[in-house]
Amino acid sequence: MAGPRRPTTPRPRLPRPARVRPVVTRGPRVLQATLVRAQAVRPFPPEPAWWPHMGSTEEWAFYWALWKPLGLQPQDTINPEAHGRDFSYQRPQLGGRVQFGGVVLDFVLYTALVAVNVQGAYWHVQRGMNVFMHDLMVKQAVEAHGWRFVFVDGRDCLTRPVYIAREALAGIDHSIQGANNV
Repeated sequence: MAGPRRPTTPRPRLPRPARVRPVVTRGPRVLQATLVRAQAVRPFPPEPAWWPHMGSTEEWAFYWALWKPLGLQPQDTINPEAHGRDFSYQRPQLGGRVQFGGVVLDFVLYTALVAVNVQGAYWHVQRGMNVFMHDLMVKQAVEAHGWRFVFVDGRDCLTRPVYIAREALAGIDHSIQGANNV
């Protein structure tokens, strides 16, 4: 039989950390939630009729930020108002999609010698490690030709496109993939 219990001093209660829901980087629900939030506070206009259906909303936000607020003139065939030579959209390099080793860059900023790849949730995040490795090989190939290469997160394009476009023009990479400096 045990003896009488000793009185104990109460331990101080530590505050419980706030319950945080885990962040999932994959899946259509995350993509849909990001797009819904972005459209609620959308700092850029909706896509015009001439915007290609293969272009993502994130790419449109970046295109618009370069074109209207920053005043750069696009050099492409999809925009009927394009007469400039400052940047181009979906620019084939090293043979494009038809030659082995060729790539199509999302944006080429001729004024700053910077190539930009918008990392949208569908085309670059959800599709797995093969796309991630392909993007890194594209970066190495472009940098081997003397250009700077900047990854831009699609979420940043949807929430603050002008700031991200300015930073990309300066060659500053704020993306998750670029921060790893792989």
